[in-house]
Amino acid sequence: MARSITPSEADLDTSSKPVSGQSGASGASGGAGQPRTRLVDVAKRAKVARSTAAQALYGSGGSNVRVSDETADRIRKIAREMNFQPNRLARGLRGACTQSVGAVWSVLEPQTTDAPLVNAILTQLQSDGYATYQSNHPINVEQTCKLLDDLLSRQLDSLVIRLRPDHYESKDVLDLLGRFRSAIAVVPWAVDGIAIDQVIHDRDTGMVEVVDHFVATGRRKMLLMLSMRDLTEQRKLQVFRDRMIHHGLDPDKHITVLDRGIESHEVENIFEHFEKLIESELNADCQADAIFSSNDVILMIVARRLRRLGIDVPRRIALAGLNDTLAAQYWDPALAMINRQQDHLVQTVCNLVNARLADPKRPLECRHVPMKFVVRESAGS
Repeated sequence: MARSITPSEADLDTSSKPVSGQSGASGASGGAGQPRTRLVDVAKRAKVARSTAAQALYGSGGSNVRVSDETADRIRKIAREMNFQPNRLARGLRGACTQSVGAVWSVLEPQTTDAPLVNAILTQLQSDGYATYQSNHPINVEQTCKLLDDLLSRQLDSLVIRLRPDHYESKDVLDLLGRFRSAIAVVPWAVDGIAIDQVIHDRDTGMVEVVDHFVATGRRKMLLMLSMRDLTEQRKLQVFRDRMIHHGLDPDKHITVLDRGIESHEVENIFEHFEKLIESELNADCQADAIFSSNDVILMIVARRLRRLGIDVPRRIALAGLNDTLAAQYWDPALAMINRQQDHLVQTVCNLVNARLADPKRPLECRHVPMKFVVRESAGS
């Protein structure tokens, strides 16, 4: 069962590369008996000024220093090759950057697949030389505010948060986010009135591609398996309806919703609950010719249920889902999925973290990472 995370030390996973015990703010030891790699050494190898290297590595080269993304990436690569490690403690005591980034993300809910995604972001940030903090996103606003307040006390350089849609209207949450040196909200759609950078992890594009494929292959009776208490699930339904109208089809006649009707934190074994629901609702006389599930594990349960009922997939019923974990590719039949474009998202978030820290006064940005539908056997052709 997912639990709310209280802002205590035990709830925060901190990790970074080893930092030398030597004093000085410029670098770290290369190991026993090896000379310490200094910032000036990195700059010399990269053939840039020391201030340029400082700006690329931790955004402290000076207000007039500008570094292109290409040059910054090259400098960070050289720094990694030279095992350069900034001394975060000394820099923090001087009031400069602490070279630390926090991530607040819903990773404990069993029906999501966000843990590998946020871990990939943190791994990339660690390779860029940052210490990282990770915490599960609390369910309620009060606990989220306590967590954000705790992270503020740690003087993080930046925060990456997969902000829950039911928190978008919370003035307290938005005010706290605005107090970080840098904060990036990863959201499914653009959020008005939020004074931090945003990365839109856009499901809508993938949903549109699913509808287009179903319609193009002659499917007209679509069953959507959603949890309608969830704002993102409501959005998925609206995208389906709008796209059906685009194709000249009445969504009230061509779409049926099977409401899962429960949140993952409300039951101990969420997938056992889903299996019982599917067995009770999905029978041999099912009238649907296409089924969409917003979770790939649930779609696997559906595929197994249809096989036991003797229903041919995809000839009689086509299947498509969301998340595209590795198991979906090896299911029988291979499951068509909306792929979350993890590598693109990781690179976009990390580039924005570095860009914001390099130039805190740059205008707020809203970057876009569209998900894509991957057609496989279960969707038919």
